[in-house]
Amino acid sequence: MRVSMNRKLIGFLFIYLALLNVFDAFATAHGLSLNKIREMNPYMNEIYHIHPLLFITLKISLSILLICMGVIWGSMIRKKRFISSLIILASIIYTPVCLTHIYWLTQHYFSY
Repeated sequence: MRVSMNRKLIGFLFIYLALLNVFDAFATAHGLSLNKIREMNPYMNEIYHIHPLLFITLKISLSILLICMGVIWGSMIRKKRFISSLIILASIIYTPVCLTHIYWLTQHYFSY
């Protein structure tokens, strides 16, 4: 029962990260277009400045890859504790990034 729950949790976290990544893609591209935020990742910043659509396409592709990895590794999660730990850590780190996007979006669109 515990292993089954662990698999479900890790599978959920892969999907959660993929959704955060898609949200981050669109929120970042929008924020950069408004000059409200900066892209802190120098590689992604360079990609955005090549073309915003390339930036969004890459981020969505990475999200699809995350979902595929979750499906593949979900069946053998007991053997992949390192991956489980990484996905949990990534979820903990990436959530505040997206909350920051929600904050500035709210400020931008709803401040009077």
